[in-house]
Amino acid sequence: MDTDYVEHCYVALELSQRSWLIGYLLPGSKKVQTQNVAGGDTDALLEALSKIASKCQMETGPERCSHTLRVCFEAGYDGFWLARFLIDRDIDTLILDPSSFLVSRRGRRAKTDRIDVEAMVFTLKAYTLGDKSVCRPVRLPSVDEEDAKRLSRERT
Repeated sequence: MDTDYVEHCYVALELSQRSWLIGYLLPGSKKVQTQNVAGGDTDALLEALSKIASKCQMETGPERCSHTLRVCFEAGYDGFWLARFLIDRDIDTLILDPSSFLVSRRGRRAKTDRIDVEAMVFTLKAYTLGDKSVCRPVRLPSVDEEDAKRLSRERT
């Protein structure tokens, strides 16, 4: 086995005002595990991410797990403060355009936070492994650019 090969843990966040659903896929696993934290509770989020990184290390062994969590969430009304918060703590973070996800056009599909977070985890994994057709990332604007947009949105 290649000793330079490192596995990552893929994490998706489904954000709402009341709660944040964290979905994660450990290396070698096919099942997304989930847990909730209170919406806006960054300390609880960091604690949960730390526990996920520890599980990754325990599952794969320290020589194969880089401790790198690849985190994503959909761009939304809250803006980009969470991405800046995570990036400032050296957490690899990707903001996804929710309208860019590939979805089946056949029939209606169920829509729950759990289903969404599971789909986002697998989308992040595919994107990270090179399939750039599964979604489109959003550029993280500067604080000044975000503030300029906020003024026009407040007027509207």
